[in-house]
Amino acid sequence: MKANELRIGNYLTDTKNILIVKSLTKENVYCDIYKFKETPLSKIETIPLTEDWLLKFGFTWDLKKVYLCRNEIAYRIRYVRNSLILIQGKQCITIPNLKHVHQLQNLYFTLIGNELILTQ
Repeated sequence: MKANELRIGNYLTDTKNILIVKSLTKENVYCDIYKFKETPLSKIETIPLTEDWLLKFGFTWDLKKVYLCRNEIAYRIRYVRNSLILIQGKQCITIPNLKHVHQLQNLYFTLIGNELILTQ
């Protein structure tokens, strides 16, 4: 993982704890749990994107279809060959290789303009 793939507010892990990025440099991350002490990126890991994480972010499931409803915008979501497909009406966006929580947070910010934070 490289610092340029991260944003302030992204969720990461040190394998024991969920960390929230508060500040970044090229080689270090500063997280809330470490009282903003410098932590090398090499000691931090990404969090795999799972159904549980989608639910924590406020996605809903309906007959094996996944939905994200925020700000009166609803996306139907499907995973196909490691790609996330967002469907809204007749529009479809395919995002290849979306595998980690921080990637979903970054995508959400790009599409919606707000931070994707835990709702549960």
